[in-house]
Amino acid sequence: MEDLLIKSRKLNLKKFFVFLWAILGSIFLVILIIKGIDYHEYKSGQNFAIDSIMKVTDQFDDYKYNRKELVQEIYDFLNPYYINTNTSYGRYNNSDLVSSATDADRALGNLLSENGYDCYYGSEYLRYTSFLSYTFAHVNNLMIIYGFMVILAVFISVIYILNKKTSITVNGNMIICKKISGKSVQFMLNDVKSVETTFLKGLKITGNGIKYRIILVNNNEILKSEIMKLLTNSKNKSVGVSEADELIKFKRLLEEGIISQEEFEKKKADILK
Repeated sequence: MEDLLIKSRKLNLKKFFVFLWAILGSIFLVILIIKGIDYHEYKSGQNFAIDSIMKVTDQFDDYKYNRKELVQEIYDFLNPYYINTNTSYGRYNNSDLVSSATDADRALGNLLSENGYDCYYGSEYLRYTSFLSYTFAHVNNLMIIYGFMVILAVFISVIYILNKKTSITVNGNMIICKKISGKSVQFMLNDVKSVETTFLKGLKITGNGIKYRIILVNNNEILKSEIMKLLTNSKNKSVGVSEADELIKFKRLLEEGIISQEEFEKKKADILK
């Protein structure tokens, strides 16, 4: 194999990605702190609501050692399902129960408001029993934007990692291209028809059965220039060989007496134009 002529050099974006993920990590920490403060305030209101209810009734004492069940039982008590159906004893509905529960819920809300907790119904502080459930239920615009930023960063990172495997090597009159899969394809320089630079510091090579793209190439302009020079030199050599062959052919015809010296000189002038 002939000596190596030129090889692609990939952009090193390690510092960029370290910076990118450091920024995203910082934003995540800020969101976590903000949501932690919000949940702490919510939990404080929840504790106040539970203590207030437990002071006026003992019907939830069986659940006081299981906070999750306790919160759920109190919430269900303040928000009963409305029932309106026919039974064997006639029409039945629990509108009185629902009305009483709503009044109790509103009274609890007033008590919470008087003590600095912002709510209309007390059960608003009894919906969630964990930080995760509270956070997912209170997704804001910042969290949505952050989510899109993370998805975009992951996509860009994957593209970068995959494309680190790609390369172009010009070795003599052969071009070797390595794909994302890690497999290499080889083709002759003479088969190349065009070489173009593309966005993201890329390079596109097309030709006879050839279609190859690569991005994030630090020396893409130099690579294109060198390949084009090699193509030009190769074509010039081919033309030179072709002209020499033509001259030899007509020289033989002259020696064999098939054409005259004048005709030979004319053909020679035409070939060397």
